Amino acid sequence: MEDEPAVARRVDVRHAAAEPEVPPRPPVLSRAAVRAMRAEAVQAWSATMGDATSCALAKDGRSYPAGKYHEGRVAALGELMRRLTPDSDAAEALAAARELADAWSSRVQPGGGANREWESYRAGGVHALAEVAEP
Repeated sequence: MEDEPAVARRVDVRHAAAEPEVPPRPPVLSRAAVRAMRAEAVQAWSATMGDATSCALAKDGRSYPAGKYHEGRVAALGELMRRLTPDSDAAEALAAARELADAWSSRVQPGGGANREWESYRAGGVHALAEVAEP
């Protein structure tokens, strides 16, 4: 066994446990891209709520934080869209998203209290804006 050449071991790629490749998400820096994100958030909100509205659930006394989370996403992205014009450049869009993300992070529930629904709503907005502000 002395001086035997090293034999390269062949790996069958069909059996290799490779991590799936996830393409990097392009930065969201246009009004059209924010509109598309908001549309996705609306669909998620609708799928989560089914036939009920947030207001109907609240009046009925039921808590539904998942619905409020998606509602917050929709609201925050709508607020960002209103700040952007079709002519807004990437720097303006990024600055607006960061400013709003900071504002949403520091918001407190009207009336001074806090509850699960409000925190879920705020968290949804913060997360949506962070997706835009931190590509």
